[in-house]
Amino acid sequence: MRPLGLDVVFLALFFCCCCLAPCQCAIPTTMKIQNNSFLVGRRLAGDEEIEQREESLQGKPDYVFTYSKTYVGNNEYHMTQIDVKDIAKAGAYAAIVAGGPGHTFVTLGYTIPRYTDMRFRVTIRGKRPPFRKIP
Repeated sequence: MRPLGLDVVFLALFFCCCCLAPCQCAIPTTMKIQNNSFLVGRRLAGDEEIEQREESLQGKPDYVFTYSKTYVGNNEYHMTQIDVKDIAKAGAYAAIVAGGPGHTFVTLGYTIPRYTDMRFRVTIRGKRPPFRKIP
């Protein structure tokens, strides 16, 4: 049995790309800004809302603005769920940089494109551990 040559692989790739690809007319011409909300973790029995804040800022006209913010809440609680909702839906992004569920802190990184507004509602829920260290 002879191995496949490059010409056979090229023809198969050409057939898949040209013949099986969707029509170009089906691609929309306007971009829809997507919702950049996310939810990490899960609710547990007995957890409570530790912190809820609304972060808002306007993007700079000359460059993309990026910053990070650490939420500590209460050091006695371990975070169980972090809910970040994009209220403005203008194209800003948020991501977890450090910490999160299972930790006592979370650091969120925000990226704001030029000329856009950022409004995120951050809700952190947590639960007190069943035991505490005795000093």
